[in-house]
Amino acid sequence: MLGLCHGEKRWALDQYAASSAEISSVKERLDNINRQLQQSRAELKSKEEMLASKMEQNRSFLSLLHKSELAGRAGDVLEAVKKSAGGTKRMTAEDWRRIYAAINEIHPNFTNLLTERLGRFTEEQMQVCYLVRAGLTNPQIQNLTGLPRATVWRWVKKFGWAAT
Repeated sequence: MLGLCHGEKRWALDQYAASSAEISSVKERLDNINRQLQQSRAELKSKEEMLASKMEQNRSFLSLLHKSELAGRAGDVLEAVKKSAGGTKRMTAEDWRRIYAAINEIHPNFTNLLTERLGRFTEEQMQVCYLVRAGLTNPQIQNLTGLPRATVWRWVKKFGWAAT
């Protein structure tokens, strides 16, 4: 501040003080915005976790709903399947047609989904997919199809998407 007169010095000091006050004010506003942003991030994370939980509950609910719809609409078909799965009755070609029809009634696009996902598939693979969709267990599927245990377990894992 050499060479400045007293009035100019005073003016420069006032400007500096005003600039410092403005910078402090801006910094304080930024700090508030950052705190709000952190709170919003925490709320968003919490809501995302809650949404993921709700989505999983909905998947479980839909799976149960599908099973109950299948049981309600095609109870006699499922009864025949369960008897066959217990080894008390063999599945006939008509029983297979009925289970296909019952599942296709509830899930009209299931056959298209099979074709889309698998491309080409055997009758046995299709049977496993339909039985997975009906909610049968691996041992039940093994009893119904007569397939080796390892094949059933491998295919059920491979075709697990059919259950949803």
